[in-house]
Amino acid sequence: MKLEYKISPGIDNESLNRLFYSSWENFNHRSFKYLKTSLFYICCYYGNELIGFANTVTDGYLHAFVLDVTVNPSFRRKGIGTALVQKAILECKTKEIEWIHVDYEAHLEGFYSKCGFKNTKSGIIKIKN
Repeated sequence: MKLEYKISPGIDNESLNRLFYSSWENFNHRSFKYLKTSLFYICCYYGNELIGFANTVTDGYLHAFVLDVTVNPSFRRKGIGTALVQKAILECKTKEIEWIHVDYEAHLEGFYSKCGFKNTKSGIIKIKN
């Protein structure tokens, strides 16, 4: 079976929650209704199973932010995460975005560097537990 990537397909909360629960430590079930305000999101499927996801939001003009790049642990190290990010970059180009941003933890620096991102300083505040 081959992988299929789709841009902003109709997606249900349960599929996303299953993917995130399998992929992120301490993940709490949530509603993904906020995706309707995204510039776009990309889903990767293996058959009917959602195995990868990346969300892209924008300031509506020059900047886009790639968020929540997620790959099911059983499918990692197969190029899926890289493909999700590269597809997000290509889609941003078609939308005339000038700058693409990504935040990541230190252990992911190599991954994002391979995707073409330059390491820069930024700041973040967590305001909700």
